[in-house]
Amino acid sequence: MRSWHPQKFFISIGGYTGYSYQVELQAGKLNYSQIEPYFENKRDKTFDPSKKQWKRFWKKLDALKVWAWRGRYQDPHILDGTSWRVEIQAQGWQVSAEGSNAFPGSSDNNEFDQCLLVASQLIN
Repeated sequence: MRSWHPQKFFISIGGYTGYSYQVELQAGKLNYSQIEPYFENKRDKTFDPSKKQWKRFWKKLDALKVWAWRGRYQDPHILDGTSWRVEIQAQGWQVSAEGSNAFPGSSDNNEFDQCLLVASQLIN
């Protein structure tokens, strides 16, 4: 069983002409950033998830099998659009994956969207 608190945590999604969002572990807490189009303005808010929230997060991440995600997902037919990145490390478990207009899973089962939903429960 891994520790409930990660050593590294970073999740982001966005693009230059649209809003971008990221959640990053800083000083033991999660810093949520919302960045406006063209990276003009940034709003930050800090969260300190409970042990219960972290445990629920790990359980759901395990169910998504994020630890088996490839390092890179890309749609070569789209040159601009949505980029994303996930870097999580906790007690020997880690995922480092990123993409551009392509995601783990299928079009009917976008695992990255599910990962975002699970992560959003840490900052609500």
